[in-house]
Amino acid sequence: MGLMTTSDWYLHGHPVTDQHQDVGIQCIVEGMVCDACSSRTENTLVQRSDVETASVNLEAGLAEVVVDSSTSEAELVEAVESLGFAVSVA
Repeated sequence: MGLMTTSDWYLHGHPVTDQHQDVGIQCIVEGMVCDACSSRTENTLVQRSDVETASVNLEAGLAEVVVDSSTSEAELVEAVESLGFAVSVA
C-alpha cells in the first residue's frame, strides 16, 4: 500500500472511515389498527442503534427500514413482534 493522498482520505467531503453498507428491508406488519400502533412500531424501530431510518405505513401495513448490513432481518422481526404484531419480510 502506497502513500495516501488527501483525496484518498476524503470521499464526497467526508473522511473515509470504516464504512458500513446500509440496506433497506421492507416488512409486512399485520395487526396495526390505529395511528398509535404504527407510531409505536416506528418508534421501536428507530430507537434501535442499528436502524438508520424507519417508516411505517398504517394503511399499507408496511414498515420500510434502513439498517446497517450487519443487522439480521430476524432481529427486526423480533422487535416488532414484541409489540404484539405479526411480521414477515416482504
